[in-house]
Amino acid sequence: MMEHEGYTIFKEIVPPPGTVLMKRARRGQPPATQLSKHVVEEAEKEEVEVPEPVCGGIPIDVVSSPDDSGDDEKTLAEVMEEAGKGKEPASLARPKVIPKGAAGITMGEKGGKEEVAEGGPGREMVEVLARLPLILNRALRVEEQMIDQTGQLHRKDAEIEALMLQLAAESSKHAALQEEFAVYKSAMSALKADNKALREKLSKADGDKEAAVASSSAATVQAYKTSLPCRKERLDGIRRAWEGLASSLIQEGEVKAAVLGELDPFSCMAVDPIYKEEGFDLTDDTIQQFFDLLDGISEG
Repeated sequence: MMEHEGYTIFKEIVPPPGTVLMKRARRGQPPATQLSKHVVEEAEKEEVEVPEPVCGGIPIDVVSSPDDSGDDEKTLAEVMEEAGKGKEPASLARPKVIPKGAAGITMGEKGGKEEVAEGGPGREMVEVLARLPLILNRALRVEEQMIDQTGQLHRKDAEIEALMLQLAAESSKHAALQEEFAVYKSAMSALKADNKALREKLSKADGDKEAAVASSSAATVQAYKTSLPCRKERLDGIRRAWEGLASSLIQEGEVKAAVLGELDPFSCMAVDPIYKEEGFDLTDDTIQQFFDLLDGISEG
């Protein structure tokens, strides 16, 4: 194994005639890229099977190179420009069957140097194919990055979906709260209307009660005024009966005048202001007491 221009170069392994072996290694392991310089001549068809060599037929490890990261960032135009300045990296190509007399094709190495036919596009093809392993390596790395980014995108999609589900749940809760608030608002409006109707009803009831009390008071006063003449007439009859009874009792000598004077219920009428205004001041209770007194005297 030798170090050449920053690449790890392994010893050539000669495969069976007419085969090209290329094996991509995993990350961290060098690939075994082997090409054969074997030339098979077919005399009948006058054609020669010539696999294009890679650095003289020596396999190249493109993964373990320390300069891969810098070369991966170069474009194909830069690669061609460097190839035109004389930088000849390793090339990789599939074996071709060409006519024996074709020009411009690399036939192998001679004395440690590649022998390239002049006057054809073979050298440019070799220079382009020399960068093919680096381009493939870069494509592999880009593919791995894309896979990683795809995984990240899938995770982001899962997170977004979870957030959307959470948002939907929150929206459902918000809608339920709005519906509950609408029901509460409607109930409050109904209670407010009921309260207003109740206040109006109470106010009307108070007015009716006051009117009823006033009407009752007026009726009572009117009835009292209407009953005044009857009461006065009644009182006059009682007074006449009292005077007749007292006169007869005194004449018969059963009762003295002094005793009857103490029992006279009409002596207070002359000084009573209500009696002066209305003509009498005896209530039903007073009249009843007077009749009880007369009954007691009669029984005695």
